Amino acid sequence: MCPSYKATKDRSQSPKGRALLLRSWARLRSLPDNAPDRGMLPVLTEELKASLDTCLSCKACATQCPIRVDISSMRSKFLATYFRDNRRPVRDYLVYWLEPLLAVGRQAPALANLLMHNPVSQAVLTRIGLVDLPHLKPARLGADSRVSRSWLRRNRHNPRAVILIQDSFTGSFDGGLIEKVYALLTSLGLDMKVTPVWDNGKARHVLGFRRGFSVTARQTLRKLRGLAAFGIPIVSLDAATGLMFTQEYREVAGDWAFILRHFGVPVQAGKAGCCGMAGLFGHQKEQASLSREIFDQNWAGKVKQPVLATGFSCRCQTERMAGHRPSHPAEALISALQERS
Repeated sequence: MCPSYKATKDRSQSPKGRALLLRSWARLRSLPDNAPDRGMLPVLTEELKASLDTCLSCKACATQCPIRVDISSMRSKFLATYFRDNRRPVRDYLVYWLEPLLAVGRQAPALANLLMHNPVSQAVLTRIGLVDLPHLKPARLGADSRVSRSWLRRNRHNPRAVILIQDSFTGSFDGGLIEKVYALLTSLGLDMKVTPVWDNGKARHVLGFRRGFSVTARQTLRKLRGLAAFGIPIVSLDAATGLMFTQEYREVAGDWAFILRHFGVPVQAGKAGCCGMAGLFGHQKEQASLSREIFDQNWAGKVKQPVLATGFSCRCQTERMAGHRPSHPAEALISALQERS
């Protein structure tokens, strides 16, 4: 179920309600300027904008809703059109440059955290509508862990070779997970290499920066296809990143449960629903209460018991709201193997 509709019970914030608004908006825009109904367009546009502002772009509508409508993609296209005639908030432009800024911050994370989390910068970020941002914690791996052209050529037919993609959020804010997974898979005999942190453009897509997203997507897909040409398995730790790369839903929880049970770790795969974070949604000042309400509905009761979470956003949100960070399934596997040894 759509998390914002589940939390608000407002039908205009349901996938069906948003789809009806989008259809009406598109119809009015197609009318001649002198058509009688055309005068309703400004009011309907703002009503549609208000409805889509609470969309988390989690794609539950495209995967779980009976009508299977991708409101997230429609929202992106609507915002691109809307902001041709309306001024964007300053926050949008900061988010547009988020991934390039993260690349700079990863070079000196201690300094970046100091600049981002002091009282002055916190007040500025709150004023433009961003709250409770996480600290930078990039992975620290040696040069021998990086994928290279020579390694790719040598391991084209190596059944133990595997490539791990560092997405921009896990690679920037949860680098310890990447370090642990690298240590785990190499200890199991795999010849693993890690990519540099790759931008995926998700934030640009969500906000309707279609041209900027296309540039990022083409660059990243070029890199991905370059690696795929060698036939070496490529894995991503974050489900949302995999979705951006493949543009289709992939249920990863069951796969992880199978792997953990194979190693004797008793787990049960399940669906918790949206955690209320969904990228930057939970960090938007005006959406903070809705983000909390969605977490309380879907996750608060479940995280009272030990749970595992594949998504960075879900781990970050649980740490913010419940005071503890759930482990990634790979971290649970590492702990179990360490206990045995």
